[in-house]
Amino acid sequence: MKRLRHLLALIAVVAVGLAIAADTEHALPKPELKVSWLMADGLGVRVAEKGAGRTIVFLHGYGESLLGWREVINRLGPGYRLVAIDVPPFGLSSKPTTGYSNARITSVVADVVRQTDSTGVVLVGHSMGGEIAALVALEHPALVRELVLVDPAGLGGNMVASMGTPGAFTRRLAAAWQAVVGVVLPVHDPAWLAEPDSALAYQPSGDRAYYVGVSALLKEFDFTALEGRLSAIRAPTLVIWGAHDTLFPLQSVGRRFGAEIPGAKFVVLPRAFHRPPATHPDAVAHEIVQFLQNLP
Repeated sequence: MKRLRHLLALIAVVAVGLAIAADTEHALPKPELKVSWLMADGLGVRVAEKGAGRTIVFLHGYGESLLGWREVINRLGPGYRLVAIDVPPFGLSSKPTTGYSNARITSVVADVVRQTDSTGVVLVGHSMGGEIAALVALEHPALVRELVLVDPAGLGGNMVASMGTPGAFTRRLAAAWQAVVGVVLPVHDPAWLAEPDSALAYQPSGDRAYYVGVSALLKEFDFTALEGRLSAIRAPTLVIWGAHDTLFPLQSVGRRFGAEIPGAKFVVLPRAFHRPPATHPDAVAHEIVQFLQNLP
């Protein structure tokens, strides 16, 4: 039974990798973003931003970095202050050895949002970042004026069911996989994001602290923490789902988000899988703008 669980865990991790590797990003003229580091609830968080106006904050999914939102940010026009962050321990944010509970990560992100715009933001999250965004909206409602969730975690799914409660073997395997992900999804783009040379030299896949942090996150973070809580979300919400998402399937997971969040607008992208921000950035950007423009 133990070996079967390990095999299922391996299949789950490989499925994540294949979903990521299958996505294709398109090169566009890159705007220049300003990068900085904020201290948020005791952790250093890499933040990239550009523009002025209504503040939109982007949270990436598991194993990615703020560059996961690059193609969507490229497509959003003037009138917005666009802010993307690296959720610890990913990207160039801090990588403590422990402290990755939902409550702690939610507190870190809420602190970043508070420092970015204390009057409230449009909070956008994909996958694990979507679960965190929803938790911030629940725990700190004054900080979230509008909420956008793209294929969010939080209610389980095929990956979570296969992994169960990940043991040491599964966590080491998932952490090792991040070395491959680091090649497929780089954390730097000098043509898009201006960073100091010392930052450009850093690669998470070569940092042992990164593997330790990822392993701790898989042990401490609950990917089902939104069970029974979605009905308490009060922010106007847009939910975007890839019709062919195999990690968090549309029928068993996606439609629950649309049904359980009061008044949520639910959009299905018919040809998308798990990463619409990378594979269908035009559609994601369009839906975000339409949602914000059509609010009362």
